[in-house]
Amino acid sequence: MADSNDSSESISDGKEQVYGSSYEQNEGASPATAPDYYERSQGGWFRGRSRFAAKATMAVLLVGTVIAILVAVLVSGGNKSNRGTTTSQSSLGNAEPNNSVPTASPAGSSTTTTTAAPVSISSTTTAAPVRAPTSTTTTTPAPSKAPVTTTTTAAPAQSSELVEFIKSKMADGGLSLLTSDSYQSKAMQFVQSTYISGEHDSQRVLQRFALACIYHATNMVENAYTKEELGENGVTFGWNKADGWLVEANECTWHGISCNSQGYVEEIDLAQNKLTGSFPPDTVMMKSSLVRLILLGNLYLYNYGDSGINWLGELENLKELDISETAFHYFGIPPAIGNLLQLEVLDVSYSLLYGSLQYVVFQSLDNLEYLDIGGNQYDTPLPPSIGELPKLQYFYAAECALTGDLSIWTTPDQTPELLELWIDKNYEISGSIPPEIGQYSNLVSLSLSELGIDGAIPTELGDLSQMKRMWLFGNSLNGNIPPHLANMTQLTRLEVEKNDLVGDMPEEICAKVSPYGLIEVLEADCDESNPEVSCAYPTCCTCCGEQCAVENFAPEAESLKTEHSGSLRKLAASTMKPLTAEDRIRNRQQLRHEKLLKRKDPVHAKAATEARQKGLDFHAKQMAFLQSQNQN
Repeated sequence: MADSNDSSESISDGKEQVYGSSYEQNEGASPATAPDYYERSQGGWFRGRSRFAAKATMAVLLVGTVIAILVAVLVSGGNKSNRGTTTSQSSLGNAEPNNSVPTASPAGSSTTTTTAAPVSISSTTTAAPVRAPTSTTTTTPAPSKAPVTTTTTAAPAQSSELVEFIKSKMADGGLSLLTSDSYQSKAMQFVQSTYISGEHDSQRVLQRFALACIYHATNMVENAYTKEELGENGVTFGWNKADGWLVEANECTWHGISCNSQGYVEEIDLAQNKLTGSFPPDTVMMKSSLVRLILLGNLYLYNYGDSGINWLGELENLKELDISETAFHYFGIPPAIGNLLQLEVLDVSYSLLYGSLQYVVFQSLDNLEYLDIGGNQYDTPLPPSIGELPKLQYFYAAECALTGDLSIWTTPDQTPELLELWIDKNYEISGSIPPEIGQYSNLVSLSLSELGIDGAIPTELGDLSQMKRMWLFGNSLNGNIPPHLANMTQLTRLEVEKNDLVGDMPEEICAKVSPYGLIEVLEADCDESNPEVSCAYPTCCTCCGEQCAVENFAPEAESLKTEHSGSLRKLAASTMKPLTAEDRIRNRQQLRHEKLLKRKDPVHAKAATEARQKGLDFHAKQMAFLQSQNQN
């Protein structure tokens, strides 16, 4: 309620204007006696008329003052609301990560229902609403409460701005929002219901929308592959782990999500999480910050063709992409991946990539260090651009129907950092082992098993001073085993069985077998019934012939776990320290290497081959279906 002194002051101000100089002449009189003085000084009819006019004027001025104050209150409240909205709009209009944070809107104010709304809303702007007339109370009608909202639900104007802003960033311009049960509509509802002005800048808004799209598009959603493999309505399972997802809490705390120091998503790791449906292209809304996208092991996650996969090429800052053991379905490796110039790790193994390999995909990936393209169906030679990757350290291409020869591995100066080269179970690769492979001075692991190669084992391989493991079994290699291989002083494993090799196992090599040397596994065709290679068992060769594929696998796997930082996760768990980005990358590298090793184990290799065959069968059916559609 307004102060009584303020009321008296406003009334006396009005009298000064009505009574003019006559009131000034009687300034000793009180305001109550001033009208009588005025009447005595004029007299007659004119005095009565003037008195009536003065009272009427006073009444009009008082009413006008009250109305003006109420209008000021409403305008002040509206302006405050508009200021919050305007700031929010300015923030949403800038999609760059470094945009300014919006100021708090009325939704975030602490105004309570026990305080007069006009006073609390306008106290930070003008003085007039505070000095409201005595008739203004704490029970001011609805206009005074209009700007008040909750801290999590945007005001109608803000909701409209959010929708329009997100629509402007959607590839379809928001058409998918017209369908109420689309995953985009569900994601929009989540963003609107959890928007916090002043905390969610434009990039935060976009990434929360994109993450909600990921959840609704891949959680218990059928696709063509699940219908084929599991039958209609066969998806009866949801995500394996969804801790924190789709709650008001900061999205950086959600399972599988890691953010940079600015709070923007830099890593999505949903490996082996039972995703179904299709991974949504709305992910590109996070392209300015997203560095790692890990989807491996989601067997029923199905993305098909240009519309389902080409958006990957827009993730311009991506350094790690792993879609291995998923149902990403494309004709060859998508050319769009060639746009990812920052890419360091690419794993597309055992997905549904069927078709020729193109030179252009790899020619600009100068930062690529890790490449696994195995388990698919290419029916083409390796493009020379793979052998020209300047930073390549790990290359794997097992069981993917490669043809041609190994001639791309004759320029070690172009891939000087190569550490591992595994090309197994590609029966159409022919020719011989290039002697130039012996010049890859950093090579520690070479696997050329079960190809169609022949000829002699190059003596130059003995120059690989860092070599630890070499698999050459299952080919048509002939001649003698070169004694120069004993110069590989770090060697722990050598498998040359199932070839046409003859003669004696060189004594120089036998002398390096444990416990006298580092070699733990030495395998050759030394069966007693039909020995092609003379090798004393068990003092020299640790295994002979057909049984070699089963024996000695477990110790090798265990040694590699240690070598590839296998204790890292145990150490982190024991110290209860969160893993750093580098830790997570090393863990994934270890898991990938364990996965590759398992594929050499006959049991796991059989399972991988069977899974690959299912993919081939599905691909054949899809192609037949598309062909029939085209004919119709």
